[in-house]
Amino acid sequence: LLDFRKISAEINILNVRENNLSEFIQKTTQAFLWQAQDENIHFNILVPKDFTCYFDSNVMEKVLYNIISNAFKYTPQKGIIELEVKPTWKDQLRVANIMVRDSGKGIPDEEKNNIFKRFFHGKERYSSGIGLHLCYTLVSAHKGEITVSDSNYGGAEFILAIPVSKEAFAENVLYNGEDKQKW
Repeated sequence: LLDFRKISAEINILNVRENNLSEFIQKTTQAFLWQAQDENIHFNILVPKDFTCYFDSNVMEKVLYNIISNAFKYTPQKGIIELEVKPTWKDQLRVANIMVRDSGKGIPDEEKNNIFKRFFHGKERYSSGIGLHLCYTLVSAHKGEITVSDSNYGGAEFILAIPVSKEAFAENVLYNGEDKQKW
């Protein structure tokens, strides 16, 4: 909610710094390993060996936790959840394409255009309707895009396209050295 308020008040929430996105994702997804084992879900993480780039780890952590949590919520036991990162280029900027796909029940085509709207509830989805809207808002603040489609496993696939070149960000959102912590 604080992020919503800051963004609504046009307060910058980004603190972009150079980090290894592959290591960050490996550490972030560790929180879900127990759930994957407990629910007998195949949780595959496909990341480049090293992907050092610029991103806001706080924003990315919130987005990834929400998307991955939803994948686990809607994927049955013995299902599949896969997170894949593909570095690409767009308009001379480096982009991280992050795909989270699952073998859950998926999202009906008629709901895909509304899934990121605040307080939207699909016919068979039980949630507050704020999580995916938060993801959309945070990804937009990070100058990226988030879309949803059908996964090749029969469920949903969320695709995040996040610019990760230093040149994609204004000087005032780049890490200024005030704190010493990395993610």
